[in-house]
Amino acid sequence: MGGKTLQVSGFPATVNADHVKDLLERIVGVDNVCVVKLRPPKNNSANSRSFAIVQFQTEAHASLVVNAARGNALRSGSNYLKKYRLELSYESIWEIQLHDPPGSQKKFLLIQVLAAPKIYEQNLQHSGSMYDDPLFNYFRDDTDDQWTRTTDFTPLASIGQSYILCLELPHDCDLPNIQEYFVYYKEHKRDFHCHRGHSYSSNTCFAPIVKSLYFTDIPYEILFKINHMVQNGTLSGPTLDDNFYRLDCEKLRSTDLSPRSAPGNNARRTALYNRILSVLSNGITIGNKHFEFLAFSSSQLRDNSAWMFASRPGLSASDIREWMGNFRNIRNVAKYAARLGQSFSASTETLKVHKYEVHVIPDIKNGTKYVFSDGIGTISADFADEVSKKCKLARFTPSAFQIRYGGYKGVVAIDPTSHWKLSLRGSMSKFPSDNITLDVLAYSKYQPCFLNRQLITLLSTLGVRDNIFELKQQEVVKQLNRMVTEPQAAIDAIELMPMGEITNVVKELLLCGYKPDVEPYLSMILQTFRASKLLELKTKSRIFIPEGRAMMGCLDETHTLKYGEVFIQASNSANDSDKFVVTGKVVVAKNPCLHPGDIRILEAVYTPVLDHMVNCVVFPQQGPRQQNLISVNMFLFGTRNQQWKIKQEVHEYFANYIVNESLGIIANAHVVFADRESLKAESTPCIKLAELFSVAVDYPKTGVPAQIPGELHVREYPDFMEKLDRVTYVSEGVIGKLYREIKKQSPHIGHFTKDVARRSYDSDLIVDGYQDYIDEAVWMKGEYDFKLGNLMEHYGIKSEAEIISGCILKMAKNFTKSSDADAIRQAVKSLRKEARSWFSEMNASESGDVPEALYAKASAWYHVTYHPEYWGCYNEVYGRPHLISFPCAWCIEMNGGSKFRDCETADNWWSGSEEKSTETTNSDSTDMVSGVLNMLQKVVSLRNAMP
Repeated sequence: MGGKTLQVSGFPATVNADHVKDLLERIVGVDNVCVVKLRPPKNNSANSRSFAIVQFQTEAHASLVVNAARGNALRSGSNYLKKYRLELSYESIWEIQLHDPPGSQKKFLLIQVLAAPKIYEQNLQHSGSMYDDPLFNYFRDDTDDQWTRTTDFTPLASIGQSYILCLELPHDCDLPNIQEYFVYYKEHKRDFHCHRGHSYSSNTCFAPIVKSLYFTDIPYEILFKINHMVQNGTLSGPTLDDNFYRLDCEKLRSTDLSPRSAPGNNARRTALYNRILSVLSNGITIGNKHFEFLAFSSSQLRDNSAWMFASRPGLSASDIREWMGNFRNIRNVAKYAARLGQSFSASTETLKVHKYEVHVIPDIKNGTKYVFSDGIGTISADFADEVSKKCKLARFTPSAFQIRYGGYKGVVAIDPTSHWKLSLRGSMSKFPSDNITLDVLAYSKYQPCFLNRQLITLLSTLGVRDNIFELKQQEVVKQLNRMVTEPQAAIDAIELMPMGEITNVVKELLLCGYKPDVEPYLSMILQTFRASKLLELKTKSRIFIPEGRAMMGCLDETHTLKYGEVFIQASNSANDSDKFVVTGKVVVAKNPCLHPGDIRILEAVYTPVLDHMVNCVVFPQQGPRQQNLISVNMFLFGTRNQQWKIKQEVHEYFANYIVNESLGIIANAHVVFADRESLKAESTPCIKLAELFSVAVDYPKTGVPAQIPGELHVREYPDFMEKLDRVTYVSEGVIGKLYREIKKQSPHIGHFTKDVARRSYDSDLIVDGYQDYIDEAVWMKGEYDFKLGNLMEHYGIKSEAEIISGCILKMAKNFTKSSDADAIRQAVKSLRKEARSWFSEMNASESGDVPEALYAKASAWYHVTYHPEYWGCYNEVYGRPHLISFPCAWCIEMNGGSKFRDCETADNWWSGSEEKSTETTNSDSTDMVSGVLNMLQKVVSLRNAMP
């Protein structure tokens, strides 16, 4: 061929189009090969050779190849090449070093990692005709090049076991300016040698088997560090049962397990899919323990995690499943997995209820189509009080509990007329079980109401004007702006939008007269609270509605309410005080909600016989259909060879769930189409997506995945979704307006600098004798800061206020707020508890005048934290900011039990605990805390009275 296109012959049958392209670009230069179409020989034999049709950038480039062929300089190697890509997140890199040995033709880039990289292979799977197959065709401008997640391709799985990756590079290789992007980067010009190491994995084809080398001693340094971690609470040590293992697959996309290029029904599965199956089927061996698959809960399924168990004599994973219940009659694998995981939902174990204390009552039905009482039972008032105490709820008894009892699951509401501890219905029974322990998963309580993008979309579709939502958002922003400068606005905001146990401390400081824009600790907490709420408005349109509530749905057991009516009694606080009954028109919505029918306007009425129901919405049990199912808000009601087979199917179901899980995709598509279509959520695409969403919600129980047709795939996204890597447009809808308005608000969180320390240090809080405790306070603050700093680094949390308040703005990629917030909260709570124990420890010599010694110690804690001369002197080697929460650690009530009272009666501050044992334990500390707070209040009052 002449011109820019040549036919190049003589390639081995094992090469692919990329191999040909790379070979030719060595001659003509990078990006000068435009198209490669590889074709096999007409006659297959041992000596047959393939040929390629190649288009070059210019005729001159084609001539270079012709001249090379004529000079016998165009050669193809015999190796089959495969391309891999290693991807490291910024957070997973600890340090990078470049070694450039003198006189060497090579240099070495060392990357020290905290986590293994993600591995990708180029997707060259046959997907149809040879003329479309990427294995035989290369196009320079092809933007659809696919990379697929895969497993470790090295013979001994070396990548996954290595904490340092060494890249050997040609000496003339140009590298980017790594120092500009990564601070921990060093360059060395000295000799560099690599030594062969050992592999800890003895099986790379199936499940990983990790064992240490024989006669290998663990270095003392490692033993010391492990002991240090146990002592400091980083590892929980003896509280762990080492026979249980939680398998966590990081959040995977469906394309990681099944590439989209796979044709039709013959979907290809990746090596990652097969690895997950092999781990579930064959287990994991660590040391002398072999962990086998046990079960997974519904939340674990969503997070791609499962429990595994190391069998021991007399107890195996199968024995545990047998103990949980009888699942033999469940033939649907999805339902089997759901019922199996029912026992693994996060819950609080309360009391044992014998079978003779349980009354089975009939379901309430309307013919054969609707079950009004689906998943709903009752609990006696006396037994509800007992359960509340076991849940450590001393101030109120919930009106309803979400429970698990043996094979039963659902909601039980208080029935004052019942003498049975539990009255359960057949619709609550999921499988037979002999377990008689009552577990509580949730309970009715005060919960504020927030709009979100789904609700706003539906309300806008149903006729609510855009300016109404804009006005509501402006009111929230105005309150957030005022709360960082005005004490009363801050108190109101905290009352309405509680953020955890730290709220009590912040509120008490405000009531004692501290200014939110003056006191550094108070200021940073409120600023972080404001920033987190602004972030929620920007990313979720989460608008607070003071008149609304999020409630659990219950059934009217008195048969009083009529169809279209509901009973709602709400409280204004977390302890059910200041109750009020709602009457008149109310809007009730499901959560989540995509279909316009998910929102209903009902009539709230007062019914005296339901006065005992608080913070839950009571639906009628009469009418043409079950109203509760269309209107619930936060709560959704709802042989050995054969056993081996269904167990294997459960493993496949787990992996297939990752492939088919589409709730997020459907919800995002609904947002886009509702934003673009003139009929909004009532448009045909949105109605179809709402139906698919319902199918996807039921997928964990039915095993039937939602199939999204091509016309419902999103190609352009509105600006408010912030899809920076996709094509976007400026939204003209209500959410777009809200988004661009909130972007004008800039969150500001001040830092505790040395200048701030000079301005804010309060000498009125220094009392006689504080010097005696300075050395002790310095050591304790160093310990506290070290441990709190470790927690911040571990979770990737940037500021002290975020981790203390729980209003986390950003965390490391391998953690999420939904799954790790509770662990963070418990870790901080444990640290505060430890710090309080330091404060309470008194030497025998101090027993004569305890109050004065306590005041002096509190003053020393304040001094070593706030005084400018101590600024920046803690944990300097770690390069961490100065932390200021240390002196407040002692004034947070243990276990969330105590509650602040008004400053004028500070003696009552440490009053009432939700646990009697805690109340007794802390009795010696009552006078201490009350006295110190009293002192602080008097100082502030005196200062405020001065001209």
